[in-house]
Amino acid sequence: MIPGRKRLRGLIPRDLYTYKLVHASVVTIGKKYCLTDNPLCDECPLRGGVCLYANSRK
Repeated sequence: MIPGRKRLRGLIPRDLYTYKLVHASVVTIGKKYCLTDNPLCDECPLRGGVCLYANSRK
């Protein structure tokens, strides 16, 4: 299992609508902050423990 996924599963209600909403939100955040040439990790709302890449750059 992907690290962090277990923690997120406990936070998100188990219904399809919510999963779709969370997925769309993560994709939107990724498009805005996870840029190939210059990732904006310091500004990303997922930096506090969810994003493994951002946490490895500390």
